[in-house]
Amino acid sequence: MKENKVLLLKLIVPFAVFLLSAYVIMYFTYKKIYTNDFIKNRLIEMDNTELVLSIEMEKIYDVIYTLRGYFQANDNDFTNIRKTLENIIKSNKNIYDILYGNEIPYNAGGLFVNGINPYPDTYDQTSRVWYKGAISKDGIFITEPYIDANTGNICITLSIAVYTNNSLKGVIGIDFLEMNNVLEKVITSNQVNLICRIKIKTTYSMKNIMYMKNLYLKMLKI
Repeated sequence: MKENKVLLLKLIVPFAVFLLSAYVIMYFTYKKIYTNDFIKNRLIEMDNTELVLSIEMEKIYDVIYTLRGYFQANDNDFTNIRKTLENIIKSNKNIYDILYGNEIPYNAGGLFVNGINPYPDTYDQTSRVWYKGAISKDGIFITEPYIDANTGNICITLSIAVYTNNSLKGVIGIDFLEMNNVLEKVITSNQVNLICRIKIKTTYSMKNIMYMKNLYLKMLKI
């Protein structure tokens, strides 16, 4: 009986070792193939997403240049400006808010209007990045991606200065929220798992910010 058991073990043990070795080889082989395919597909997806984002950005450019012409040609009061901004926001789903402020700080009696919930009267638009950036360059200024305090979503603000007779009249800002749709398409749970497996230890929101910053750098070249 003992001889039968020994013989059986001699047959089973090598076979079990063979199966285990085959499993380990197949695991690492297919893991590498899967990872490479996964990365390739995500890169293609990212390229497509960047194309979609570029198209949406062009729409925002059209809006901001139209608004610049509007403010250059008109001296409307607070109510008329707010109504105009509200109508634009309603017809553009990717615009969260539109801001306009003249060269005098709002908290010092200057004009500041936005299209959604009014800002507190302590607000100083002239001290903000979107305002300073616009008057520091020709054309459109784009902020780095940031988490919006009101929505908790990732946002960028595009802004442009308005001049009449070579004098600063004000600055227009547009809060653009399409960034979150990009994240939903690109930053998937599978990607987070892959990132964890290769041991990049950052929070999910930080990964989002890092990805959006790369897109932001590309948008500056549009």
